[in-house]
Formats: sequence, structure tokens, C-alpha cells
Amino acid sequence: MNIVVVGAGVVGQSLAEQLSVEGHRISIVDRDRSKLRAIGEKLDVLCVRGNASTPSVLKRAGIEMAQMVIAVTDLDEVNLVVGMVADRLGVKHTIARVRNPEYFGESATLSMEKLGIDQVIDPARTIVDAMVRTIENPGTYHLATLAGGQMVILGFNIAKDSPAAGLTMAELRDIGNIESFLVLDINRGDQVIVPRGPDTIEPGDSVHVLCSARTLKLVTPILHAEPPAVEVVIIAGASRIGVQLAEAIQARVGRVVLIEPDPSIAEEAAERLRGTLVLNGSPTDLDVLEEASLDRCDLFC
Repeated sequence: MNIVVVGAGVVGQSLAEQLSVEGHRISIVDRDRSKLRAIGEKLDVLCVRGNASTPSVLKRAGIEMAQMVIAVTDLDEVNLVVGMVADRLGVKHTIARVRNPEYFGESATLSMEKLGIDQVIDPARTIVDAMVRTIENPGTYHLATLAGGQMVILGFNIAKDSPAAGLTMAELRDIGNIESFLVLDINRGDQVIVPRGPDTIEPGDSVHVLCSARTLKLVTPILHAEPPAVEVVIIAGASRIGVQLAEAIQARVGRVVLIEPDPSIAEEAAERLRGTLVLNGSPTDLDVLEEASLDRCDLFC
């Protein structure tokens, strides 16, 4: 597949490398000559320097022969324009990184579909959603959804008091009695085991489990004894992710504290987050951490 990646930042470089390894023909566009030089020395890709929102630059990158365009520059507006131009030039799949929810949220005045953009990626929202799912499912260290949220992959560290400790796969299935329940792997030290019926789960193991979203609440107690509820959360930094996380969980947990060193940023966060205690100070200051109830903290982000 011919793919044009716009933006040679961390995300763009990672995409170009991964897609190139998979055998796709990649062009990458950016204004920064040094970034393109570094990519060109490492990868077999076409590097094009210029303003990506200019059709002539995109044409030099081969956009007229591309089946996919992925716009991941640091500017939402550039990514939107690239998506629009790509759609007008007949590109079948267009993906744009857009971080401002005013462009694509429920109250947005712009329609991504009408602009010709098939998919919007917001890394901050993705991170926040993953952390919220972890908070809502205590006892897990990893949670990912598949099939539009119908299936879930969970990661558990098996403690000595886990109901699953010492059980074989066959015994675990009998106890669970859940049709959509499957242990995908057992990580034991440096060893990864694809489990079969006689294999056992031992204390200290880490396991990944696949289950349906409907049976999620039934699976957790089988692998983790009395999962601790998350009641006190401390967030260090009023960044985009920090504020969005506080906003998402302030009504779901007992206490959320956000620590921000910059006074003006802390004041803005306090005005936005009515259900969160915002402290102006350093997250490495013991007095500030004490005021934030570190001794009762269940989750520190």
C-alpha cells in the first residue's frame, strides 16, 4: 500500500518505521530538514520537505497514488487541511490527529465526515480512556477493548491469595463456568506460556485474559481476591491529559487532587475542575503531597 505520513515527530517517525517494516511504500512530509535527514538515513522511505498543507508538496510526496494519508503534525489545523486535500485528490483512507475536542466532540460545528476525514485520533483522550477503564476495574494492570468494546483483554498479577493460584486451566474453567473466558498467556519470569488444560497458574505469575464485556465483572474476582476500590487519586501536572483525566474521574471516585507548579495554569485548572482539589506546588514537595493525602492515595498519576 502507498501511504503518506504527514509530520515527522515521534508519532510520525514511529508510524513510518512500523509501516515500512510491514512492507508498505511510505512517504513522509515535514518542514524540518534535520528530522527528515535522520529518518532517511534509517529507513527506506521517501522524505519530502515542505508545508504539508500545500497541495503541490503533497503531490511531490505521491499523494495521487496513495491509498492512505495519516496526518500527525503538532497542529490540528494542518492535519485537518491535509485530510481535506487528500480526500479531494481521491485518497481512499484519511486519518488525522486532532487534539482539540471542539473540532470533533459532540458539540463540534465541524463534521469530520463532510471534511473527508475517515478517522480522528486523539492520543490524550485514548490515554485518559485507558486509565479510566483501569480505575473502573481495580485489580487489573492492563485493559484493552476489541470488537467495538464487545470483548476485553485484561492483565492480572496473581497474588498468593488469588482464587486462581494453584489451579489448572481445566479447574479454572470449571470454577468460572463462563463461555467467553480464555487465558491467553501466563508470564512466569522470563517464560511466556500459552496455557493448556493441565497448566497451572502460580502466585507471582502475570496473566492476560480474554472475556466478553458482559462477563467482565464476573472474571475479576476469580483472578484477584477482593480488588481494592480506587477512592483517592493524585494527579501530578495540569497538562491536557492531567486535566482531562481529573474531569473524567472526579465524579467517580471519592477524592481527586491535581498538583500543578505553575500558578496561572493551576488557577485555570481550578476554574475548570469544580470537583477536583487543585494545589499549586511541586509534586515532589513532601508538604504538598501530605496536603494531597498521599498517605491515603490509591492511584498516583
